[in-house]
Amino acid sequence: MRPNTLILLLFLSIPGVTFAQRNNILAPGDATGKQAGYFKNIPTYLGFVNDYEGLFTKEESRRLDSLLRAFETKTTRQIVVVTLDSTIVSKADFDDFTLVLGNTWGVGGKAGNNGMLIGMSASMRHIRIQNGYETESILSDSLTSAIIQDCFLPAFRKRNYFDGIWTGILEIMEWLK
Repeated sequence: MRPNTLILLLFLSIPGVTFAQRNNILAPGDATGKQAGYFKNIPTYLGFVNDYEGLFTKEESRRLDSLLRAFETKTTRQIVVVTLDSTIVSKADFDDFTLVLGNTWGVGGKAGNNGMLIGMSASMRHIRIQNGYETESILSDSLTSAIIQDCFLPAFRKRNYFDGIWTGILEIMEWLK
């Protein structure tokens, strides 16, 4: 084996977020990078609302699901909410995990690539919004950060997670419609 080939193989084997993962172009079920090894406890996709931390009542989950389903029908843009606790992922891995989760679940679809995964954890006091490639052209990182600060966090600070999610999603929908 030539030295350059060996260096290239070593470089490609370094774990991390690949271009495909960063741009949300993996199809559901693809297993590459962290999906195949590092993150072994990917939770099952339940729908538009995946409340693994138990933050919402059944009625709140139903209302969120109805809102998100109607938005996807109207715009083809898919927004998925997931709540996670430390039994699923650590705070240090939260951002990478939500990216892998969105890719594994196929949020936004491979062809449209216009989805968004909103991951949050009340117990870790953390929120992350993962935008698909097409969504990034409308909602930049700085705009997404401003929406988190202005719409999500004020209610979260009062431990009113449903109102924070609801308000934040409505603001996001205004930008994406």
